[in-house]
Amino acid sequence: MKKRPFDVVTEIALQSLKKSSENFKFNFTQQDQILVWIIGFSIVGTTLLISNILNVNQLFNCYIIKSVLILLCSSIIFGIIYRIFALLFLTKYQQTLFYLEGAFTKDEMMRLEINELDSTMNIHQINQKIENDFGHSYSDIIELHKDAVNEEQKEYYLNYLKAEYINLAKRAKIEYEYSIDYIKGVYKKAFGLKQKTIDKMFLNNNNSFYLKLYRIISICSFLISIGTFITVLIILVANY
Repeated sequence: MKKRPFDVVTEIALQSLKKSSENFKFNFTQQDQILVWIIGFSIVGTTLLISNILNVNQLFNCYIIKSVLILLCSSIIFGIIYRIFALLFLTKYQQTLFYLEGAFTKDEMMRLEINELDSTMNIHQINQKIENDFGHSYSDIIELHKDAVNEEQKEYYLNYLKAEYINLAKRAKIEYEYSIDYIKGVYKKAFGLKQKTIDKMFLNNNNSFYLKLYRIISICSFLISIGTFITVLIILVANY
């Protein structure tokens, strides 16, 4: 059976989202490893310069040494800033990812809203709606309605299916709310997060401002940290 266009599009979007998430995590890991090395070299370089200042003075003038120390300290500071804001970005990104995955898979879930059934709908249409929204088929009720001997019995089976639609929607909503509360409890215990933090993760409106802000700050800090370290190398080589 051919899938509905909406289902196909959301499935493609979800697959693309998962692949993008994997690529992002790989890139983040690579960047973090590079910066760990840069910070490490900067700390070692700063320590060596300070501990061997007398010997270094014989090779470079004081202005170059001061410039190198300032640049190395800048590399360390911006490297630390990068790691802080990269962690904040990653946390916010995971929250947004959680929201997006929920949004793209929501169509596969039973309907949670209780919509009023059109009074003109016949029993076949109601059964079809129940099957589409909840995956249940009441073909036995359809047969009983078909074999009914009078209009009163037919009306009874029709009302029975209408009531079943409402009951199924109520049960689905209760189950959904229970599952959300259960997941929140698991997250709270596993990560030691506050209830307010957990609730924000499940909000339908994620604030993208902070996501962009943390991303910009982390990228700028990353580039500055690497740039200052490379500048130090160029200065030392050029003035050796």
